[in-house]
Amino acid sequence: MRNHKENRSSKGSMPKKRNTSSDVQITAKALHDKIEELRMQLNDLVNKRGLDDKSVVKLSQELDVYILQYQQLMGK
Repeated sequence: MRNHKENRSSKGSMPKKRNTSSDVQITAKALHDKIEELRMQLNDLVNKRGLDDKSVVKLSQELDVYILQYQQLMGK
C-alpha cells in the first residue's frame, strides 16, 4: 500500500517538456497578437482620454512589457 506522499513526490520528478521551434512560434504569434490588441486599445484610449491620463500611461507600460518579451523571444 502506497501513501499519498509517495504519489505526490513521484509527480514532481517528471522531466520538463523542452520547447520546440513550433512552441516558440506559437508563443511569438500569441505575443504578437496580444501586442496588436493592446496597441489598438491604447490608440482608442488616447483618442478618448488624451496622453496624460493615468489609464493611458498604465496601458502603455503594459504594452511595453509585451513588446520587450517579444523582442527577447525573437532575439532582437
